Amino acid sequence: MVDTRHNSRFQDARLYLRDAVAILPDNRRDLLARLQRGVQLARQFDLNLEITLDARFFVEQQTELLAAIRQATASFAAVAYHLHTSAAYPFGDNGHTRQLIAYCREQVPQGRLRGLCVHPDLVTDFDVFRPLVSAGFYVAGEVLDEKCDGFNTFASIADLLARYDYLGLVLDTAHIAGMEPAGEPPFAKYCEAFADRVVEVHISQMGNLYDAAEMGPEFGTNHSLLSLGTDKVAESLGPLQDIAGLNLVIEGVIPAGDYGRRLLAHEVTSLTGFMQARS
Repeated sequence: MVDTRHNSRFQDARLYLRDAVAILPDNRRDLLARLQRGVQLARQFDLNLEITLDARFFVEQQTELLAAIRQATASFAAVAYHLHTSAAYPFGDNGHTRQLIAYCREQVPQGRLRGLCVHPDLVTDFDVFRPLVSAGFYVAGEVLDEKCDGFNTFASIADLLARYDYLGLVLDTAHIAGMEPAGEPPFAKYCEAFADRVVEVHISQMGNLYDAAEMGPEFGTNHSLLSLGTDKVAESLGPLQDIAGLNLVIEGVIPAGDYGRRLLAHEVTSLTGFMQARS
């Protein structure tokens, strides 16, 4: 079996910011501007970056955005890609997936791109990713939530990992918590059962805990920062007994402006304290 847990050139835990959570004023959906804000925040708080890489970027040949991602990848000590797509363009044995894999291969020799996270429900053939897996690079499937078509139960994740021994696992604190009312086990059970396969943990909490006066009445989200409200970092991440080699990814929404920077500063302080206590 391939040792997916430590398919990484780094043996210390690293803290990342997901670019997609760095929202823009008025919730504008400008992908390039959002990437740029993610880069800016990650640098300001000395974080690594997890960058969204969408199949549409290749289908539509969005060369400016792909160039910006390449440049961002080269500017950080460590980067991971979060693959995104829709049912219209699944990942598998097809042209856009082959283009994406070739694009990733270009970044690997720089020594910064650490791995790929992908939603399993939008993959028709995982084996196309197999050649990327090495002692310094992982490909991992994410535990999903009730909005997704499958791979949101403990049994389906166990089956996925049994079928693909080279595949790593991404735990998502909010996704797993969201499935508990349906009878699925808590985060601790996933940590215990799949400890040797976990390579990333996406960190946020369920619900919209942001100040309505700051965000406006139209704002909605189901991924809040884990330290927002009552700080749940130590409680929620406590089942992670061994964090060596893990990528811990901030996935709670970062509002625009000073309000967002203050919240992110608190989140980073809380998570850094947790990581230091476990090192």
